[in-house]
Amino acid sequence: MRHTPRLIALGLSTMLAVLSLGACSSSSSGSGDGNETVTVAGDGYTLGGEAYIGKAKGYFSQEKLTPKVQTFATGLDGIKAMIAGQVQFSFGLDFAAVSTATKNVAILGTVGAPSAAGGYNQMFFSKGITSPGQLAGKKIGVLAGTAQEYVTDKWIEKNGLAGKVRTVELPGLFELVGALKSAQVNAAFVYADGATSAQQDKNLFRYGDDAGLLKVQGIYLLTLRKTVTEHPELVEKMLRALKKTTDFMAADPDQSGEILAKAVKGGDAKSLAAQIKLDNPALNQTDAQTAALLQIETFLKSSGKITDDVDVKAGMDLGPLHNVLGSKK
Repeated sequence: MRHTPRLIALGLSTMLAVLSLGACSSSSSGSGDGNETVTVAGDGYTLGGEAYIGKAKGYFSQEKLTPKVQTFATGLDGIKAMIAGQVQFSFGLDFAAVSTATKNVAILGTVGAPSAAGGYNQMFFSKGITSPGQLAGKKIGVLAGTAQEYVTDKWIEKNGLAGKVRTVELPGLFELVGALKSAQVNAAFVYADGATSAQQDKNLFRYGDDAGLLKVQGIYLLTLRKTVTEHPELVEKMLRALKKTTDFMAADPDQSGEILAKAVKGGDAKSLAAQIKLDNPALNQTDAQTAALLQIETFLKSSGKITDDVDVKAGMDLGPLHNVLGSKK
């Protein structure tokens, strides 16, 4: 499938250019409590929420770490911030992980495997549209370089709309919902608070969700390659803390949702708990997840959205994960 060929937002060449700004991200600072401060990107919802939950439960402190979360609009924005040296670790779904997998970025494994049953991304149509066929000649909103865009591409293909609709890039979820409500775009997948806002607008029609569009998914932990080589102990401490955290989240998603709701201020504990259940928290990396990443890489390269600088196999650095899990491959 091919829409207007483009590189992901903040082209890879630009991201590589700003790597020189990232020297400060390779080492941590003291937190005042004797622990080492580690900076993490989050999205104000569940992505990166492990840092809040693990901190509250004391799992990071057990590893002599104090996580500090910086919030960004999307997982991709968090990865860009990591590449630019603003944070040391970031989280992203498959699409974002693949589109940034250059030689300077290390994919360390997954902290979750979202259910293929779908439900996270909700498809809404603007006023007067009730079926996919009515979108021919119209606009669909996307968040460039994110899983939302990948799901949208798959949905367009599934509904026979390839070449019949125009995708419009928006900078963030807030802007995407606004464009949908004002009919600047005629359809869009929205999620989290964006889905709640869209559901409350009587002029918008909810058509369905992302069920079946992504059969195998992962929520990936990423860092800079130099962090792995220069600070291997930090990486393994981070992974050990995340192992304990994801085990707790899987065992008690309700309490995890309550912790996260307090941390992000204004979040709904029940909806967060429901999403945590769908995320299937676990520190891991399965062969199926790796295969899915390679399929996405092929798709993105064939559609002209990423360059040959991207190499998922080269980007996978699972040594620290295997050390922490006590497994070898």
